[in-house]
Amino acid sequence: SSYFNRGLAKQALKDHRGAISDFDRAIQISPKDALSYHYRAISKSSQDENGAALQDFNIAIELSPKDVQSYLQRGVLFAKLNDLPLAVRDFNKVVELNPSAQEKFQAFYSRGLCKAKMGDYKGAIADYSSAIESNNKRPQPFLERGKNYIKVEEFEKALGDLNEAIK
Repeated sequence: SSYFNRGLAKQALKDHRGAISDFDRAIQISPKDALSYHYRAISKSSQDENGAALQDFNIAIELSPKDVQSYLQRGVLFAKLNDLPLAVRDFNKVVELNPSAQEKFQAFYSRGLCKAKMGDYKGAIADYSSAIESNNKRPQPFLERGKNYIKVEEFEKALGDLNEAIK
């Protein structure tokens, strides 16, 4: 709908209040459109309306259970709320759903961050390694994997990763 598209434009311009209003109208017109809920959730989350954002992601997933982006974004929201087990569950689902290379990178990298926060350093290292396999051009997973190698006292591997992150 025109409201949905205008909502996307407002969202891109960081007018999240206006975007939410347009997505509200799009949902009134097409209450089964998962994308309207998904994008409204993103705007609500950016406004720290986290409970409402979570509800919208849940509806988006219910309407479109194979939508990788809704699981990915809901996982990011769970991580932001420090609900790490639920974040990990959503990132696991992303990996299951045949994501694009970029989505796979995001899922493994984000899941690694959660596992590290939970004290699962070896699990985090494995996820950062998978993120690097998906996209070895970005320094962040090398940095994070290096920090986790330090935690498990594998200093040579840490040094290699930290040197790679600095390049």
